[in-house]
This record gives sequence, C-alpha cells and structure tokens, in this order.
Amino acid sequence: MTKHLTEMDAADLARNVAAPAARLRMERHLAEGCARCRRSVTLFQRVCETALTDASWDVPADVIDLALDIFPVRPEQVSHPVHRLLARLVFDSFREPLPAGVRATRGLSRQVLYRAGSYFIDLRLDSTAATRRVSLVGQVVRRGAAGTSTRMASVALVDGRTVISHAPVNSFGEFQVDYDSKAKVRLRVVLDAGRTAVDLPLSRLMRDHET
Repeated sequence: MTKHLTEMDAADLARNVAAPAARLRMERHLAEGCARCRRSVTLFQRVCETALTDASWDVPADVIDLALDIFPVRPEQVSHPVHRLLARLVFDSFREPLPAGVRATRGLSRQVLYRAGSYFIDLRLDSTAATRRVSLVGQVVRRGAAGTSTRMASVALVDGRTVISHAPVNSFGEFQVDYDSKAKVRLRVVLDAGRTAVDLPLSRLMRDHET
C-alpha cells in the first residue's frame, strides 16, 4: 500500500492542481481502496464546490456595508488647510413661515444657503420622526464661474478631529450623504485642492429643528 495522502495532497487533488506524477501516485492509492484518504478528498471537493457557488452570488451593497462596519477602521484625521473660510448664512427656510397644512407633518426639512468667500454652499436636510437618519443633499458653486471650478472640491463629515465619512462631489459640485441625526458632526467642504476649507455645523441645524 502506498503512503497515505496528506491534507495538502487531498486539497491539490480536489482542485486539480497536483503535478502529474503526484496525481498518478494519489489516484493509485485511492484505487487501492483507502477509505480514509477518499473521505479527505471528497471533503475538499465539497469545499471547492461551495466556494464556486458562493463566488457566483451577487452580494447586495447594503450587506457589504454592514459587514465592513464590523471591522474597525483606523480613523482618518482632519488635515490642516492653508486657508479657512468663514461661512455666512444668507438663506434659511426655517425662518420662513410654513404653508398651511405643512406644520402638522412628522417630517423635517430644512434648506440653508451659505456664502464663504467666492463660494456658495446650498444644503437641504430631510429627516423623519420615525428614524434617526438625516439625508443631506448639497451643492458647492463658485460665484461667477462655471461648475468646472468645483471639480477639485471634496466633502466630509467630521466629528471633532476625526473624519467619519466622505461624500463624492460631481462636476457640478453636487453631493449627497446620510448621517445619524443625534451625531455631533459638522460638514467640512475642502476647496482648491485641499488648500481651503469651510466648516458648517450640521448638529446645530438639527437641534434648531427639534427646539
């Protein structure tokens, strides 16, 4: 009787990656009726079949996001910009009287417009009483310039000195991000390839809603 197959031998045989001479030796051993090695090869064949089946599944994006949240990620620290612009509030829908019939709604919606230097930052925040999530849609526009000037902008949610998440900004300066309404976060808009930054207080906007 030839030598028993190791686990590596059984795995190579099941995956069809064994060298020709080694494969011949292992098949000869199995032909001799070794039940122990046959069980080992069968087990690895089933593992290979399961792996191929799993690889053919299209995992939903929300499931992937939940899985990634399980593993700790080293927090990204906020960089120090060369210039920091102060934002001035030029419009706030919260200060406007609500139309009749709207005051009774359980949803909260607020639109604000800030001006920071030569930039305008338009934000719309939507949330409902039944959820803690806030949907934020915004746009960064440079005064008197085409939308191409904001292609170098980036947007991030920041808690203290830590970046919670980034939001992609398209060529029109538009972006969208969701966050927890109870989180004490601010929106950082980075302009001019990271040289200039504007911070906007998202938490304060939502506290104003609730009071």
